[in-house]
Amino acid sequence: MATIQRVYSVLTGKELNEYDEEGSLFEGTDASSERLVAYNPAIPIESFDLVITDECHRSIYGTWRQVLEYFDAFTVGLTATPSLHTLGFSARTSSRNTL
Repeated sequence: MATIQRVYSVLTGKELNEYDEEGSLFEGTDASSERLVAYNPAIPIESFDLVITDECHRSIYGTWRQVLEYFDAFTVGLTATPSLHTLGFSARTSSRNTL
């Protein structure tokens, strides 16, 4: 279990600054600044069969998307605050439940 920021750091070998460690797309990060992730033989793309991301409305697009797409795995995105951009992600990956 790890944050998407920490997985990015491990995949790329780059240390994170404090803002990247704790920040999100909705706290001022430029959503157009995609984090590029190249293949890392120490962590093969088939390392996981399932990737679960909580607060997916903060991570499925823009900055951290390539981290999620790196792994050849099913992806489940969880959020209690769906927005328009998460509905597209949810529609192609899972079902939506409301209380």
